[in-house]
Amino acid sequence: MRETKDVNFVIGSSVKNVAKLFKTLETLPDQAVLGLELHEVAQYTVLRVGDEITFDLMASAGGSDDEAVSEGQIIDKINGAPIPSTSPKMLYKSKELTHRDEDRGDFQLLHENYAEGIFGHQADPE
Repeated sequence: MRETKDVNFVIGSSVKNVAKLFKTLETLPDQAVLGLELHEVAQYTVLRVGDEITFDLMASAGGSDDEAVSEGQIIDKINGAPIPSTSPKMLYKSKELTHRDEDRGDFQLLHENYAEGIFGHQADPE
């Protein structure tokens, strides 16, 4: 697997929901989110926030909105705090229709390493 260069958030694009996230992102050192508008999450496919950590904000990923993505999430705990992340199956779905080379590589690795969790059976040998 390749290292990620950013953190992706698939969020509901209502102004109220985006405002909550923006308020949280304002606590980052550069406060880069202050240069963005709330409606831009719905307006653009990906809204990048380049702060000390880079965040990509999306109203959908691979055709799945925030509700569909949240149904496919896994909750891990770090120091007792719940940390949601996407399941391999949902990540696979989000990469399925991609046009980016790095996503195609991720798609192939997910297919090879997580086929049972994604399809319910092992990947076919090549």
